Amino acid sequence: MYKSKGQILVPGLLNKEFCPPDTKFTGFKFKSGNNLWSKVKNSSVPWDIYSVNQCESTMDSLFYLIEKEKKKDFSSLIAMSQNKGRGQYKKKWYSPKGNLSVSIHLPFIFNNQWSENYLPLIFGNLLTEALSDFGIITQIKWPNDIFFKGKKLGGILVEKKRNFYLAGIGMNLVSIPGDDELEDEFSIKPGSLLEEGININSPLIFWDFVLEHFYSFFDKRLAKESPSDLINSLIRKLAWLDEEVFLDDPYTGIKKYILKGLSEEGGLLLYDGRTTKVVYSGRIRPVNN
Repeated sequence: MYKSKGQILVPGLLNKEFCPPDTKFTGFKFKSGNNLWSKVKNSSVPWDIYSVNQCESTMDSLFYLIEKEKKKDFSSLIAMSQNKGRGQYKKKWYSPKGNLSVSIHLPFIFNNQWSENYLPLIFGNLLTEALSDFGIITQIKWPNDIFFKGKKLGGILVEKKRNFYLAGIGMNLVSIPGDDELEDEFSIKPGSLLEEGININSPLIFWDFVLEHFYSFFDKRLAKESPSDLINSLIRKLAWLDEEVFLDDPYTGIKKYILKGLSEEGGLLLYDGRTTKVVYSGRIRPVNN
């Protein structure tokens, strides 16, 4: 992994695809240059961050940068807002100004211990670690959601491309979707940090801070830690552990279980009163919702 200092960049005057975000979002003043991308600051890690005003999807826009402009491994793109953000199962993701909407590029870097199946759990665990540095204690709703005080704070989407991955992260820093935007009875009530009195002034500076945790893991910890270390950490943060939950499975329908933890491979352990089974897909919600 390269060690040169990363850069925070905004669209320059010649960039026809994007335009720069405002200074409140970035946290510092800048002037766009006459090139495609203008450096405005060094990032805190050796990875580049591209900050734009608006895009349809940070995932799709970052894919464009990787494919067309050959951007470096671990580059990320953060948008002040996105109008076609997507979550799990291709559902629309609410992405207004002030919330965190970002995607990051990941090369194939896994060894014999780790596999791509752990990626959503890795990102969820790293996000909880970063938030805890702010005194924000969160939980993981398996497999890819972040919970704060019983409400959904954010989510993680990982997509596999030809020879790399893209991970999209959305987090409600200041606002939440309306009730009419919730999908169905399995949609958990959303929450934001601002409604709990926590004000993140600049999503870009917040993301730069979060990247320090990501860099530490992929540069150092990945080679030293095992999936068991990840699972043990996550079990302590798992929402509804030892509680009754409904599982919405596309093959067997909706059934009630007791949530017992995680398997070594990252699957969810569910007990039906007789046996414990492992599931790797499906949606869960508490019985007492």
